[in-house]
Amino acid sequence: MRVLAIGMGVIVFVFCGYTRPITLKQAIDSALDNNLGLAIAGDDLAVAVEDLIVDKAAFDVRLSLNTSQQERVAAGTSTDLDGSDRPESTNRNNNLSVSKTFASGTEVTQSTNLNRNSTNSSFQRLNPDYSSVVRVDVRQPLLSGLGKKVNLAAVRSAASRLNQSELQWRDAVINTIAETERLYWNLAYSYLRKDYLLTSMHVAEQLLEAAEKRERMGAGIQLESLQARAALANRRSDVIVVDQEIESASDELRRAIGDLAVEGELLQPAQMELTGTYDGSVSDLYAKVLDWSFDSRVQEEVIKQREFERDAARNRVKPTLDLTMSGRYLGRSNEADLALEGSLEGNGYFWQGGLELTVPWGLRAERAQFRRSEYILNRERTRLEEIRQNMLLEARDAYRSLQTAQARMEVTELTVSLNEEQFEQEKRRHEAGGSAFRDVLEAQEDLDEARMQRLEALRNANQALALIESLDGSLLDRHGFTWEEIVGEN
Repeated sequence: MRVLAIGMGVIVFVFCGYTRPITLKQAIDSALDNNLGLAIAGDDLAVAVEDLIVDKAAFDVRLSLNTSQQERVAAGTSTDLDGSDRPESTNRNNNLSVSKTFASGTEVTQSTNLNRNSTNSSFQRLNPDYSSVVRVDVRQPLLSGLGKKVNLAAVRSAASRLNQSELQWRDAVINTIAETERLYWNLAYSYLRKDYLLTSMHVAEQLLEAAEKRERMGAGIQLESLQARAALANRRSDVIVVDQEIESASDELRRAIGDLAVEGELLQPAQMELTGTYDGSVSDLYAKVLDWSFDSRVQEEVIKQREFERDAARNRVKPTLDLTMSGRYLGRSNEADLALEGSLEGNGYFWQGGLELTVPWGLRAERAQFRRSEYILNRERTRLEEIRQNMLLEARDAYRSLQTAQARMEVTELTVSLNEEQFEQEKRRHEAGGSAFRDVLEAQEDLDEARMQRLEALRNANQALALIESLDGSLLDRHGFTWEEIVGEN
């Protein structure tokens, strides 16, 4: 009765849960739509796009408009030259300026000013007095800050970060698909393990019934029944464990596809079968990996950024020598439009030019920053070589894993057939009295082990193939995706 109660508990535990069938294609589609890690990579890409716009905006035209008014009333007068017993004046100033910085480092500002001044002084010749100025100011760096390489460094660095983000997003897409497939086959493997264990448990129940029947008839011994009960209990224990594995593997897959709720049904994958093979050589794989690797391409963009930083640091070592030029056309009248017209006609003018030199004493900090930027650049170049070495090692391991798994599949096919025949022979020999019951149980354990090894080899082959295809860039093609479709959906 105790064995029966355990068996009923296992059956209830196994079959009370509700499962939802899901294909590998459905799992990948859901992961591409809902995976949180992929969503984060997409947001990083969007941020990088905005960062590039921000850095480019430094070269946009800047428009400035300001106006001010001032009133002054004196408490009294101290001289007849004030022209009034209590001097009063009102001043209103309006200024419009347009400025732009160019990639060469040139800064140009054009401004127009209209000033109105009125007073109660009897000596004021123009009242109100309008004065207008049309002004152009130019500043051109001649040493530090000269040239596109320096002034576009921030924009090019932002463009490089955008390229990095796009590459990292694409890498996240590939990794999401590969990880989803890995988890999918883990879940399918657990379900198939359960099927084999249930089959083995059914065989163990039959062996127990046969052992108990022989004991009742006096043809068997009690030890055989005890051995059969122990074997059946082990199978039931294995089923309980694999049910827990199924729940964990289902949760992992649901997390990957963005469907992890507090409570939810178990996912039921399709029957596991070999998804394909890799026909190329390991040398072909190396070449594809080096050409495709997102990690190395991201690192190449990092090197570009460090080069921009090195150029900026080199620029700061130079003294600042700027050429400045300023020109003004002046107009004045008691009417605003006449004052503006006079400035445009150049009734008065003022021109000025000069050089401004600034030399930080010793340039110790600037020189140290330049040397630091070169060390960092060398470090990133070395890191690129390290990444390439690691990618080749990963490719070699994946290639070896696939070859090993495929070889094991061939071997385990033969092993399973052999153990099935041996198990049936041991059963017949035991029934004929030619072997011990323990030999039958051992033959069943060998058969179970062979089946599990074949199943594990199949899972490993599928997972190794997914890893190889994620490294050489063929994973999208096998699942029927193009980058254009994925970009359009996100």
